[in-house]
This record gives sequence, structure tokens and C-alpha cells, in this order.
Amino acid sequence: MEVVVSLEKIGLIGTKFTMENEFFKKTFISHNIEIVVPNQSEQEYIHRKIVKELENGIVNNETKKGFLNIINQMINRDGIQGGILGCTELPMLTKMRI
Repeated sequence: MEVVVSLEKIGLIGTKFTMENEFFKKTFISHNIEIVVPNQSEQEYIHRKIVKELENGIVNNETKKGFLNIINQMINRDGIQGGILGCTELPMLTKMRI
């Protein structure tokens, strides 16, 4: 039995460069998958935390809570069905417990 999951709208978080530019989004868009990015203030928060904390190996609970809050906002506000962690440092947040 084959199970096919079709996502139509995906959230993308990463550095401002990743969220603002199309290079990451092109493949998804070409397969009719809408890519949604956080609003401007959320993008600024994400970028600042990546550059000032995560890139320096600093991971704390408040930052993880902030990212989860943004993702939940994107689920409720934008209707995203999944997410892309578009930065190599972001998995650091998934490895810690709150």
C-alpha cells in the first residue's frame, strides 16, 4: 500500500537572506507548493537569533520557545502544513528539551 502525502503550503525559516530570496523557494514553487515566510518582525527575530546565538553555539530555551511560537503563528495565521529549517544551525533547537 502506497501512502502519498501532498503538502500545498510550507513554511520556511532561515537567515534573512534565505527567507527573502527565491533560490530556496524555486523548486517548491515549480511543484505547485506555496512557500510562506514569517512576517518582517519574525524574520528579524529569527535572523538575529541565528547570527548572535546559534552560529556561536549558544542554544537556550527562550530562543527555542520563540521559534516554536513563530511556527505556531504561521500554522494558525498562514495555514502552513509543514516547515523547512533552511539553516544548518536550526536543528540545534530540535535537539534540546524545554
